[in-house]
Amino acid sequence: MRRRVILGLFAYFLLAGITGRVFAEDKPVDCAKCCKNLIKALQADPAISQETKEALSKFAQSVVQEQKRTSSVTLGVSDEMLSEKIGEWFMDKSRIKTADDLFGTKDKKGIFERLNIYGDIRMRYQMDSHKDRVTQRYGWQEARCDRSTFSTRFRLGFKYEVNPNMWVGARVTTGPHDDTNSGEACWGNNWSKWDSNLDQAYIQYSPFNTTPLKIGGNDAKLDMFLGKFQHKWLFLAGPMFWSSAVQPEGLAAGFKLYPDNCKFLDMVQLNLAGYAITEESNNDDASAMVAQLRLEKSLEYHGKWDFKVAGAFYDFNDPESFNNGSSIWNSRGSDSFSNGLKDAPGGTGSPTPQEFISDFELLHFYFQTTYTGIELFDKVRPVSLLFEHVTNTNAREDQAYGHGRAGRGYNILLYLGKLKKQGDWKVGYGYFNFERDSLFTLVSDTAFPWQTNFEVHCIDTYHRLFDNTPLQTLGSFGEQKIADSMYEG
Repeated sequence: MRRRVILGLFAYFLLAGITGRVFAEDKPVDCAKCCKNLIKALQADPAISQETKEALSKFAQSVVQEQKRTSSVTLGVSDEMLSEKIGEWFMDKSRIKTADDLFGTKDKKGIFERLNIYGDIRMRYQMDSHKDRVTQRYGWQEARCDRSTFSTRFRLGFKYEVNPNMWVGARVTTGPHDDTNSGEACWGNNWSKWDSNLDQAYIQYSPFNTTPLKIGGNDAKLDMFLGKFQHKWLFLAGPMFWSSAVQPEGLAAGFKLYPDNCKFLDMVQLNLAGYAITEESNNDDASAMVAQLRLEKSLEYHGKWDFKVAGAFYDFNDPESFNNGSSIWNSRGSDSFSNGLKDAPGGTGSPTPQEFISDFELLHFYFQTTYTGIELFDKVRPVSLLFEHVTNTNAREDQAYGHGRAGRGYNILLYLGKLKKQGDWKVGYGYFNFERDSLFTLVSDTAFPWQTNFEVHCIDTYHRLFDNTPLQTLGSFGEQKIADSMYEG
């Protein structure tokens, strides 16, 4: 700031020299004297670099010399010669190149320093064994056979730094364009080519990235995303509630506040988002509004503890119109793999689904703690616990089938270990219990045979074969909470 004030004063005196007079208390001021005073001020100011001091001092001296040479009048520097001097000084590339050099630090990053290219490839084998096929509990589902499938997921993306506060990014992935929840390319389709689609294209703007905003002496930051991007970049959500494969489209913002000297909190974050689901010309558009309050705290007590707590409200608006298309319904069929549909096959009325039985206004609670302090096999192994609970405040299953509202669900995940370098491992246990309309199947995960209405136990293991190559093995056993036959007729 001081540099700018001095440079401003310097420019003021030069302009005064061009006009021929400067008035201070109605008396003419000697330009040479002003320049000498300016040189003294520059030399005494520690905030200005030595190189800048020397350059400005030489320029001031040249103005004084030009004044003495051209005229004996107090302020007699000719407009033409002074203009020429100013032009020579600013055009001299050895002194100043751009305004960034004069008023701030120039960002000298090249294009490849700004560009981050990333990607991954995953090979997957999955086997589903259905007890229903053996017992044939209901005849119309005999086609639900045991299956074993291979699939591949390939993703490639980039993130480019436009300036220290703005980035743009995009990513392509395998998988059909109309399957929101999956990026898998399944093997065994007569060797046909795999589809690949753009699943991210966004702008990120963080206006206080380099210089934090100050609020009451506390640092604060703001991150904004526009376009098609990852929901979990801002929002805390578990693996079943919101699949990491789902990339919504819209606008999201996260405001972070870092309380200074607070015993209970390290960070408070408020996240808001508005997503477009379906745009229609003849019906109400389908959209989603999300708000989440997130708290974080770390402390030392016989090791390190990290806590994350969040509460959120998800409002999925008007996703019931028939013209929304098949992608908004779960494509697995009319049984309870999906959310409840009115007038679905096997039910009453038209065989074509018209709307969801329930509205989806979800209260979501998230709690995660990680303790790093247990020594096992000569290494400190972190232990992580995740608890997640969701309630659909507008579930209406009871009105259609009399099975209760079917709008609650929760999961518990416990992991031991970490994955940072070759040889690391992590093992975990998970328990999932979700009623039929507690999850919105447009965004819920597809790791299990069901996307909702299930109870599942699973064992999850990871081993880092190489620094960038993990091997995951997931085994699960589960069943539907309410059998499909209960939804017939």
